[in-house]
Amino acid sequence: MRTRAADFDDPDSMVRAGDPVNPMALLDEYRETEQVLAAEGVPVTVLRNNIYAEMLDLTMPLAQAVATGVLPAVDQGHVGYVTRDDCAAAAAAVLAGGGHQGQYLDITGPAAVDVAGIAEALGQATGRAVHHQSRTEAEAEAALRARLPEQVRAAPTALESAFAFSRAGRAGWFDVTTHAVERLTGTPATSLVDHFASRRDVLLGA
Repeated sequence: MRTRAADFDDPDSMVRAGDPVNPMALLDEYRETEQVLAAEGVPVTVLRNNIYAEMLDLTMPLAQAVATGVLPAVDQGHVGYVTRDDCAAAAAAVLAGGGHQGQYLDITGPAAVDVAGIAEALGQATGRAVHHQSRTEAEAEAALRARLPEQVRAAPTALESAFAFSRAGRAGWFDVTTHAVERLTGTPATSLVDHFASRRDVLLGA
């Protein structure tokens, strides 16, 4: 998986971007953009993606967790992780089908999970028992800092953005799920178990 600094600094529009009390400064530009589009009467459909499931490969030691049976991570709130492929399919369906002008659609996975749920999904996908081991916030941020690629660490705001995403998740800001992917594409959104299963060989170190 290739990870860009932009995945932290400039993702597509995100869930709850329009919430005026959302504490993430990163979302200010999205909220302001939505406000400008609304004020100008631009015919637009806004797709607000939840956190990409693929980001877990970067922010958590998944393969290590499968090998050891332990997923060390700070406790967090539930997150409706969604795959990039599902986001792309939803966007393509909107472009091809039309009929969604003026709508704000949250694009999410089928269920919101916490860290214990991530560990359970890993176990189901690989056939190996994995359980969650709690870390402090300081321990988790130090581990994340060490794991991020150099190009992400070198970006001016990427590291703090990564920490901000983690803190916002713990506060419940990404605890959002909808059936928008299925309504738009006719196919249910990919579950975290199925996402991990598609990468089973990598997770097992095969």
